[in-house]
Amino acid sequence: MDRFTQRTFRHHDVQASWERMSKQVSLAFTGGNRMKGFFLIRYLLAGSSVRRVRNLYRLAKHSSSKIRQHVAENSVCPVGLLALLSTDEYPEVRMAVALNRNTDLETLMFLSKDESPDVRFRIASASYMFLPVLEALTADDNPYVSARARRTLSRLCSKNMEATNKWKK
Repeated sequence: MDRFTQRTFRHHDVQASWERMSKQVSLAFTGGNRMKGFFLIRYLLAGSSVRRVRNLYRLAKHSSSKIRQHVAENSVCPVGLLALLSTDEYPEVRMAVALNRNTDLETLMFLSKDESPDVRFRIASASYMFLPVLEALTADDNPYVSARARRTLSRLCSKNMEATNKWKK
């Protein structure tokens, strides 16, 4: 293991995590495929909720877009790191940022103007999205994105009306 991975395992009680990962890691290290093993360890560290935020910042600078995507999907990823990852060159990473529930309104508004229609469509499909973001996407140039945003908004409004009617009764 490299020094970063050793330090991470040493500073945290990851015996249970290591036991769960050991089979996958040992399979990755067999046959002289050490690089795949190191990639797998970093991938698993990026998705772990036990990790320190400092380690997530290090993994967010990794050369692999898959690891950066996994960091963006992490439920304990801080808002500042999500804002940093929202400018990533790969749309998969930006989609993961958009779908993370820790992402703030400012970052989501920035991503609603993303160059990739896939990112904007994914935002428009999320039922837990902020209403100003969905309203901004209804005026999108792409007809699929704007239609999806309108459909999501109407679905949310109908759910709110149903909840209000149940509460009044």
